[in-house]
Amino acid sequence: MAMYYVLRPEVPGELAKKTVMDSSVHPPIIKKLHFIFKGWLEGDIVKCFPVFLVTEKLAIQLSESDLTGFELRECIIQSSEQLEVLQPETKLPKFLWLNILSKNASTDFYINEKFKLTVSENAFELLKKFNLKYCEVTKIDDTQSDQAIPKHVSFWRKYFG
Repeated sequence: MAMYYVLRPEVPGELAKKTVMDSSVHPPIIKKLHFIFKGWLEGDIVKCFPVFLVTEKLAIQLSESDLTGFELRECIIQSSEQLEVLQPETKLPKFLWLNILSKNASTDFYINEKFKLTVSENAFELLKKFNLKYCEVTKIDDTQSDQAIPKHVSFWRKYFG
């Protein structure tokens, strides 16, 4: 049985003015990404619906891997005044946009039907070498991969409706 992991990374900021997106569809399609950090707990993967960002050091490892279902894209990153005041010692590394291309478990990275980032066991093996301290991780099996329902909830639904 194949195992997958649903990731819910830290949300350290928001989309900013120079983001270009088509919000007539759900989830919105981002064409150009401008992200402003309002805080950062040093996670190597972060999110702001509907996008994910990874540090350059993680991006390098991803680009050198055989993992599928994503592309790395340039983006505009900015520190907010809030970040500079509350975390003056924080120096943001370079981030790249982790653009997820797939919506099913045929790839190592995909967005499930609940718009959650889901990764294969191979992808998680690489990711866990990086800082995921503030990334909630739920392990699921392939019978749940499109729904991202934890096993205990799936069991409850089967027997109690």
